[in-house]
Amino acid sequence: MVGVLELARGFARLGALVNFISHSVVVGFTAGAAFLIAAKQLKHFFGLEMDSSGHFHHILIEFGQHLIDINPSATAVAVSTLLIGIAVKRWLPKLPYMIAARGGYRSGQTLADEAKRRQREGGDPCDLPEAR
Repeated sequence: MVGVLELARGFARLGALVNFISHSVVVGFTAGAAFLIAAKQLKHFFGLEMDSSGHFHHILIEFGQHLIDINPSATAVAVSTLLIGIAVKRWLPKLPYMIAARGGYRSGQTLADEAKRRQREGGDPCDLPEAR
């Protein structure tokens, strides 16, 4: 909804209207949208099968009911991707941090898939792959 309102205001050339709205209202509106977007991404970050539609508090209640179902592999990949993106942005600012984070995601996903395959075959998922 926030995006639709922003887009409509931009097309109507009403961007100057924001000058008449209190700064704290604009900040609160934007922060509320950010919290809602973050809450809707919880199921993807933790690898959960849950309903993420509805109001903010409903999403948090639903998330709380599914805490036991958190997928450790999906969470590990998500956390490592986030940390790689933050680290590259901080310590290697000339590199595109989102591309580095995407590379970290693919690496983590490949390792998680390999561990799942080994577990299915009856092997130890923590063993390192053989050198080729």
